[in-house]
Amino acid sequence: MIVYQAQKTQFLSDNDDRDIEDVILASYRAATGHGVAASEVKSWKESLHYIASVLRDDDIPDDTGVAVELHIPQSSKRIDVTLSGLDESGSPCAILVELKQWSEAELTGKDGIVRTICGWWVSRACAPLVSSLVLCGIA
Repeated sequence: MIVYQAQKTQFLSDNDDRDIEDVILASYRAATGHGVAASEVKSWKESLHYIASVLRDDDIPDDTGVAVELHIPQSSKRIDVTLSGLDESGSPCAILVELKQWSEAELTGKDGIVRTICGWWVSRACAPLVSSLVLCGIA
């Protein structure tokens, strides 16, 4: 299930002209019949404008697909943002984006593990690349 999907131009319009977190929440409610925690809505609000700022690059085609909250079948896992389109050779491709609410991240001596700071909370977590590989069943 995909909670929200649009082309780049529509996503940018939803981000600029509407509150993107409200658009995603409405799509989520329509798809699932229930809402999400306030922290999830806050996460969308604080993260998706960064995706929009990257997508403003004119080198990214207007028909690039943007999916938010792609739920992986038969699991509780989901991909935060998926960008899809064609590469230079015309082959389909996708970029998986794992959004984090960290204010800082530092390397540790352990492979794939970073030291993170979110507000006042310090912890260790999988690096976003590792998280994406786990979601896809690769790692």
